[in-house]
Amino acid sequence: AMSLYRGRLSPDGGEVLLGSQRVSVDRELFVIRPRLEHYQNREVVVGIRPEHLIDFAAAVGSGGAESQGVAPTGPAGPMSAPAANTDAGPSSRFSQLRGDVELVEALGSELLVHFHIDAERVRTDTAEVAETVDGRAPRRFRRHGRVQAETDADAGEFGEALRAASVARLDPRTAVKAGERITFGLDSTRLHFFDSDSGEAIWQ
Repeated sequence: AMSLYRGRLSPDGGEVLLGSQRVSVDRELFVIRPRLEHYQNREVVVGIRPEHLIDFAAAVGSGGAESQGVAPTGPAGPMSAPAANTDAGPSSRFSQLRGDVELVEALGSELLVHFHIDAERVRTDTAEVAETVDGRAPRRFRRHGRVQAETDADAGEFGEALRAASVARLDPRTAVKAGERITFGLDSTRLHFFDSDSGEAIWQ
């Protein structure tokens, strides 16, 4: 299920604040979600799917990456963002998100990493999923009496993000153990955004 957090877009829209972490945002996101421009310097709900997180260290090793402006502090103490690498590679589009690992499940084809960040999780009471139409899966979720339809097939999971820990689905070769801090790579154009009051997905 999608993990949901309370966050805030920076005044210039270049970052989203998740707890103590500042995650850089690609400007392409505002092309994909034009209405997001109206949420700059405002609170939003940010959704992250487990399969959209990667092991950033492995991505760097496979071809280089650029640091994209994360300066978090967490349970293990202050951390500074790594220096930027100007050699763009396969991972150059990824922002960074650090999490404290609680549990690691080896499932053969993948590794489920349960982790925490210090951003506030969002909970909702109910979710309603519509039937598939024309090969797509419209989703609706109901919150505070409002219903929002979305063809992305993920908004309907808004009501399922109730677990205490978030989950990442990683390559089974990832070297990580419970109790460690891991740096994830995150393509910011795959983030999901919702209005923090109505629960509506932010698109156009």
